[in-house]
Amino acid sequence: MPVQTLQSAIKYGEKLADPQGSAAKMYYTVMYKNDKAYNLEVLYDKALNTVYHFEYFRDARGPLSKISK
Repeated sequence: MPVQTLQSAIKYGEKLADPQGSAAKMYYTVMYKNDKAYNLEVLYDKALNTVYHFEYFRDARGPLSKISK
C-alpha cells in the first residue's frame, strides 16, 4: 500500500473511534486500485504517528456501504 494512499485516508477519511477501544482512530474512505473501487480502513494513532492496521475490502464496514463488483 503506498504511503500516500494511507496519508490521504488519514487526512480526508471519516474518523471514528477504534472499535477495540484503543486511543488510535479508525479512518474510513474509498480508494481505487486498477480502476476498481474498494473501501479502505486505516487505524492510526496521531500521538505516536503510527499506523497499526490497514485493509481494503468491498463489504460494508464502519460508515461505508458495500461496493459491488
